[in-house]
Amino acid sequence: MSEPVARFSDALWVALGVLGMGLVVAALVQVFVGLAPLRKLHAALGKVRSGETPRLNGDFPAEIMPLVEELNTVLAQNAEVVERARTQAGNLAHALKTPLSYTGQRGRCRQQACEPGARGTRPPRPGAGLHRTSTSGLPPCPRTSRRHQPHARCPHPAAASHRRPAANHAAYPRRAPA
Repeated sequence: MSEPVARFSDALWVALGVLGMGLVVAALVQVFVGLAPLRKLHAALGKVRSGETPRLNGDFPAEIMPLVEELNTVLAQNAEVVERARTQAGNLAHALKTPLSYTGQRGRCRQQACEPGARGTRPPRPGAGLHRTSTSGLPPCPRTSRRHQPHARCPHPAAASHRRPAANHAAYPRRAPA
C-alpha cells in the first residue's frame, strides 16, 4: 500500500507544481494585458509633453476615460493660462517699451544739442505737443545757439546756472567770481 501512496504523492506534487506555474503565468498575463491601457495612456502623455498633440487622443477603456477627460480639461486650462500669460507679457513689454523709447529719445536729443557741431534741429519726440516746457527764459546754448532745457550732462556754463543746486554742486565745482 505504500507504493500506490508514493505514486499518488509524486503525481500530486507534479500536478500542484504545474498548477502553480500556470497560475503564475496567468497572473503575469493578466497584469500585462490589464495594464496595457495605462501604457497607452503613458505614450499619449509623452506625445502631449513633446508637443506632438495638444490633448490626449485615443480609444481608452471605460474605466480610464474619466481620467483621460480630466487630464484633457487640465491641459485645456493650462493652455488658456499660458495664452493669458503671453498676452499679459506682451502688454507689459509694450507698456515698458513706450516710455523707455520716449526717455531714450529725449536723452539723445538733449545730448546731441550739447555736442559740438550739432545741428539746430531735433528729431521729433513722441507726444511733443503734449508736455511742452517753456525754454524762453533760458539763455542760448553757446555751442548751438539754441535754447533748451539743461540736463546733468550738459557741459556748457550757461546751462549750469539753470540746473538744480544739487546737480550743479555735484557735477561742476563753483568758480570764484571774476
